[in-house]
Amino acid sequence: VEGGAEGDSVIAVANRDGAGGELRVEADRVDLRNGGRLRTTTNGSQAGGDLIVDARTLTISGRDPVAGDRSGLFAVSTVDSSAEGGRIEVLNADRVSLSEGAEISATASGAGDAGRIDFVRVDRIELASASRIRTDSFASLGGNIEVDARESVVLRGGSEITTSVANGAGQGGNIDLETRVLALERSRIRADADLGNGGNITARALLISQSGPSPDAPNEASRISASSTFATDGDIEFATPEAELVATLAPLAEERLQDLPLRSTPCAVASSRSDRSRLVIGSSAGLRPGPEGWLPSWARAVEREGTESDASGEACGSPRAVEGPAR
Repeated sequence: VEGGAEGDSVIAVANRDGAGGELRVEADRVDLRNGGRLRTTTNGSQAGGDLIVDARTLTISGRDPVAGDRSGLFAVSTVDSSAEGGRIEVLNADRVSLSEGAEISATASGAGDAGRIDFVRVDRIELASASRIRTDSFASLGGNIEVDARESVVLRGGSEITTSVANGAGQGGNIDLETRVLALERSRIRADADLGNGGNITARALLISQSGPSPDAPNEASRISASSTFATDGDIEFATPEAELVATLAPLAEERLQDLPLRSTPCAVASSRSDRSRLVIGSSAGLRPGPEGWLPSWARAVEREGTESDASGEACGSPRAVEGPAR
């Protein structure tokens, strides 16, 4: 689906009085660009229809070059509606990519609640260059966002995953992320509210990476927040799965090493042998040291008879002291 003057930019399902119909897309690849949109809308008192995308690859990028509208998936409850907006569900994708300001959003501009957004059985989710996944309610309850990504969720370049309530006492929506790697580079995850309580954020991952400010952009550090302007802030929880130690411990070998060949011969045994060696340390006999020799000292020289080195390299035997200068 491609926007612009030449393209058919919107595929939409809308309702006024009855329940909204479902918009479901099943394909190997879904590509929305340059303002291309899939959208469900409710204008009345009945809930909006669900928007479901079942595809191996979902790629959303750019804006409409004429109107400036973002490409994306949208479930809308309009200002005239008192009903909840539809749910957006992305299923079975190997890769979900949003770039150049793309968006997936469930919003409510009137008295209705915002819909929710679910990612189910996906592998990788990537947001870049100010793209966003969001639920937004003007006055009622904010919608929840739930992400189940088997490999990674990566946000770069000012991208966002957010739930918010702009006005009124509605509570901010909750954000639940489960993946192996969660990485934020100059991006944000927020669950905010105004008069109501902030939403809760739960992140379950083996690795969570969050970049700080850079010298070129000191005010653009990554941020995870769950706040309320006038009420109670939400909770933020980072959970790491518990490791199963029993499965990672290797059993000991049943065959034990024999230590007898590794043992050194004791000095007492070596000194009783008949083939003992001899080490003599004598004096310099009054000769002056050469230019390159060591300076003499009056240390005690020791003569050892019947010595033999054991396995550790130390001499065995009984020492006999000899007076005189030594080098």
